[in-house]
Amino acid sequence: MDQKGLALRKFAVAFGFMLLAVAMSWLGALDRTSSKYVDDALVQAFSAYTVARGVNAVVSVLQSVSVGGSLGASFAVSPGEVLDPINDLVERYAAVMEFSIASLLTQKVLIGITSSQVFNVLLSLSVAAFMLSVLANVRPLTGVLFRTVLSLIFLRFAIVLAVLANSWVDAAFLRDGIDQSVAEMNGVSESVATRIAEPALVQEPAEKEQGLLDSFTSGVSGLAAKAQGLMTQMDASAAKDALEASVPGMVDLMAVFILKTLLLPLLFLYGLKRAFSVLWGWRGASLKPATA
Repeated sequence: MDQKGLALRKFAVAFGFMLLAVAMSWLGALDRTSSKYVDDALVQAFSAYTVARGVNAVVSVLQSVSVGGSLGASFAVSPGEVLDPINDLVERYAAVMEFSIASLLTQKVLIGITSSQVFNVLLSLSVAAFMLSVLANVRPLTGVLFRTVLSLIFLRFAIVLAVLANSWVDAAFLRDGIDQSVAEMNGVSESVATRIAEPALVQEPAEKEQGLLDSFTSGVSGLAAKAQGLMTQMDASAAKDALEASVPGMVDLMAVFILKTLLLPLLFLYGLKRAFSVLWGWRGASLKPATA
């Protein structure tokens, strides 16, 4: 094939690719699909975040309970303190979920910007300008406009395609596992919440001066009554065991949401950038002989 025939074929491929991009841009089918996926992912992320706050509230109630008494000297015991490690993990989990929600909202905003009418008009005008420069044989502008069109196409579809690729991976490998982990964590939170109630530990009025033996007996009786009341309202050890059962689910959700909302979108964007670099290296000068 001679040089002119090869250039003509390249021109036809480039022109067809540009027209397809303009048509897809105005139709907006990819935009609607990717936007719906982000909306669904946001609902899922908010659900997972709500469960985290529920677990955190339960742990906070348990940690706020204390048992006090007096055996000649006042003292207080907080059985909920054994839940400190779990509370720290819940806080980290909540922070990851907040970051995931912020990432999804950013993707939604970017999709809205790149799918706007202004962007579609700009892309269409740039394609028209490129075609006119080729037909008019304005060689200094051909290469510049070619790269301009490619840049606009990349900006127009990069986020959308990355989100769509992410949605396919999510649907195939991640979504069911996320829903199951969230449901299990929610079940643990609700089961623990039914075990506890806000302890109504009312401070008794100061008694009249008593002897040492009477004071000791009163202190032991008061401590036993409070301990018995506490055990009927909560069992910190059982609650700790139940909450620890949710730890693997929390860790899995943290890893999955980091993968789903950060690593995979960045990976797909990098792949699109590499493809764009290949097209960028296809110099517009190679199209010039097509109209010579």
